This record gives sequence, structure tokens and C-alpha cells, in this order.
Amino acid sequence: MKQFGIVQRVRGRFAEVLVSRPAACKSCGACQLMDNRPHAVTVRNDAGAKVGDTVALELPGKDLVRAVLLAYGVPLVMFLAGLAMGAPVARSLGLAINPSLAAAIGGILLLAAGYYGIHLYDRSLGPEAFASVAVAVVDADNLECASNAAGVTRAHKMREAE
Repeated sequence: MKQFGIVQRVRGRFAEVLVSRPAACKSCGACQLMDNRPHAVTVRNDAGAKVGDTVALELPGKDLVRAVLLAYGVPLVMFLAGLAMGAPVARSLGLAINPSLAAAIGGILLLAAGYYGIHLYDRSLGPEAFASVAVAVVDADNLECASNAAGVTRAHKMREAE
């Protein structure tokens, strides 16, 4: 996944970059729930960019797949396991509740446990685990993804005027 942004601040090996949501994100519908304006992200500055530079950002493919599996796969597996185990566990504990209700409770409990486990795992990895990387400084006038950069450039000019 490639994005473009403008470097706002550099701190050691990292840079704060102003980016817009990529066009691919707009079609999923989730972005409608969030603020669609450009926002700042912290990236690893492998390109050696300076404040004001336009940079190309990438999230390595293996990190993207791993993040998707963590965010969607683990909760789904935990929820399904809870659904499958809810009624048998309730029966073995001698609880006289509806098997469908037991399955739903089991699914919700394991879903919550899955999210908590992901939270702990994410914290143990540190801030660099799923960070995008500034791979190159690019010419802002000749970007191949003009729609993405246009919003960022407008927002950058507005911040400069402040």
C-alpha cells in the first residue's frame, strides 16, 4: 500500500507526516465513520526526509497481511470458538440456560478475550511493529497519485498560513 505525505517534523529515525486517506480506503465505508481530513502519522524515516519534503510511504506487504490477520482473523476465530464451546461448557457446568444464549455468551466472552490478547500483543511489539516507512522523497509536482497528495498539500498550506 503506497501513500504520499508531507513531513511536518523529524525526530531521530522517525518523522511525523501529514497524509490523506488513500483512495482504496474510501470504498470500504469505514472511513465515513472517521474524520476524512488529512492527519499526522509517525513513520520510520528511511528516506532521510526533512521538514517540508513530500515523501512516498509504504507499509510492507508482510506487515499489512499480519495486521489484517490480527485485526480481523483472531477476533473471528475467537468468536466462532466461543459460539461452538458456549453450550457444551454451560452443560458441563450444570447451568440450565438456553443453548443459544450460552453460545452467544461464549462467543462474546472469547471475542473480548481475543481483543484483549491482541492489545497485549500489540503493546509488546512496540511502536515500530506496524509502522509505515518513508521510502523516498518525491517531487510534489509530479506525483503519480495526485488525488491523495492534493488534500495533503492543501492542508499543509493551511497549516503554514496559521
